[in-house]
Amino acid sequence: MEYLQAARFYLREIVDRQDILSGKFFDILIQSLVLLSLVAFTVSTMPHLSAPTYVILEKIERICLLIFVFEYALRVCVTKYPLRYIFSFYGVIDLIAVLPFIIA
Repeated sequence: MEYLQAARFYLREIVDRQDILSGKFFDILIQSLVLLSLVAFTVSTMPHLSAPTYVILEKIERICLLIFVFEYALRVCVTKYPLRYIFSFYGVIDLIAVLPFIIA
């Protein structure tokens, strides 16, 4: 039980704190994936894309969405007050972003 609490604390530190190296890395990773996802989605709307290019862009989008779902679940699991996070501004934005993927 203590191991789970220690792991939860460690993960909370990574997710919530931007003043430590692992927290900065986590934030930069998520922000980079948001940009990658936006670029992939934008490029996929261009006409006359080859089929292999379209498949690659679709895979990039799905992988990013899968990581976003994992990030959302991680944030809910490690926070001290899950319902407070879920109904917070950022929690609602995150949920809206991943909800179509969860439903599909």
